[in-house]
Amino acid sequence: MLLLGLAKQIDAAYDSTGTMATPALAAYVRSLRAALDSTRAAVAESHLEHNELWSYRIVDGTLLPTRYGTSSDVRLWSATDVAVQFALSTLPR
Repeated sequence: MLLLGLAKQIDAAYDSTGTMATPALAAYVRSLRAALDSTRAAVAESHLEHNELWSYRIVDGTLLPTRYGTSSDVRLWSATDVAVQFALSTLPR
């Protein structure tokens, strides 16, 4: 949902031609894109990008991502991921 929210905020900064609506938004949009990119990178690094619910655990003093064991990943994540991927694919470059 965070990715979808960031994508919607970025998209709202542009008009229908793909031009930034107000040049003063440039720094704001750069910070949104940086947050989007770093979040996507962290999710990819965790190797849990296709799991609906996940958290962290500490093993030998190291913080490790872990999936919850009680979830049907297919139900929610499949629909959510499609919506997020669509929103990301329509963002202006």
